[in-house]
Amino acid sequence: MAKKGPIAPGLPTAGQVLFAGCFLVFVLFLVATFPSQTTWVKKTRLFAQPGFWPAVSVGGMALFGGLHLWRLRPLRHGAEDWAEFLVWARALEFAVWFLIYVWLVPLIGYVVASVLFVPALALRMGYRGGFWIGLS
Repeated sequence: MAKKGPIAPGLPTAGQVLFAGCFLVFVLFLVATFPSQTTWVKKTRLFAQPGFWPAVSVGGMALFGGLHLWRLRPLRHGAEDWAEFLVWARALEFAVWFLIYVWLVPLIGYVVASVLFVPALALRMGYRGGFWIGLS
């Protein structure tokens, strides 16, 4: 049975502490790299600055992510938290596949990368038959 949460008492909280912590680490990474990603133009109104709305959004993410983690702070990690983390990690594997594909395209070309990548991904997804590999 999943733990019930303090924020919404009837809803399970499996993985929320871990997710909120990872989210906050990601937001801190965005805050650290923010100055190199946008500029502030002299003699321009605040709302017209190129960095204003990104700063508002990253600031809001940091504020609300921190509040979420703070509100969940009394919860302890359990087995269901790690099981939920593994579900998220399995989904993130496909993001890694995509990043490898994006990295390969400039090196070996779009067609060659696609011809190698799609059957490899089909194999990874469990399509082992010759029909499926040929179709992919």
